[in-house]
Amino acid sequence: MVKVVKENPYPKTTQLIYSQASKRIDEKYNEWAKHQQRPAKVDVYSDTKLLTNVLDYHKTKEIANGNYSKLVSLKLAKALVTNLDFNDLNEVYWGNPKIYFKDFFVTLLLEMQKSENYIDYFWDIPLSTDEDIETFYQNFEDEILSDGERGQSLLSCFIDFTYNIHESMEPVGDIFKLQNMKVDESNLKNVSSEILTFENLPSSLDVFIKEILLPFIWNIGFDDFNERLEQEAGKGHDIRKIKIKKITDK
Repeated sequence: MVKVVKENPYPKTTQLIYSQASKRIDEKYNEWAKHQQRPAKVDVYSDTKLLTNVLDYHKTKEIANGNYSKLVSLKLAKALVTNLDFNDLNEVYWGNPKIYFKDFFVTLLLEMQKSENYIDYFWDIPLSTDEDIETFYQNFEDEILSDGERGQSLLSCFIDFTYNIHESMEPVGDIFKLQNMKVDESNLKNVSSEILTFENLPSSLDVFIKEILLPFIWNIGFDDFNERLEQEAGKGHDIRKIKIKKITDK
């Protein structure tokens, strides 16, 4: 579950996601305009200033009023589905994640390491540069992009995430079971129960990091860390202090 935050600790990752959405919407708008005798933005959405901001974002990288959570409001997204022939809200906000997933993976991992929430996770971790992360991505590309014996790929988990869903071990009676949980349950105006909107994107990214990304990396790439994690957690130690020394061979 996300917490509403006022500052964005992941500006480059947010910019990447917003730019992808802006490009998709701009392409759809231009295609729509070709078939109109007198194309007018007001025919797509009544707030033409907001629509223009969205259409231009991938060029300007600027958001009106500096509000990172309002690039595409839920009301605007619904209008785009109706008027610009998007398949659904998910296509408006997230499109085809496979197109930009590598850039997302690299950008988010680099930004995480600057965050106070995660800096301790990255002591001696061999994922501190673009080259390190791209090498890791190449070494484990099958696990990242394709479902297999280990279960869902990271990409599949991300797609679930875009539908406002993530798996979490939750107590059920006397045992813990894997349950589907909502990423954003804030019930704010621009939040949907069926799709992950941009309303609380930085906090939603925190959920992705904690519940999906870090466990995935530890599971496929750091066998030594997994063993030590279990040992230290059993002793009641702070697992954030554990150092990761190497990536095991695939």
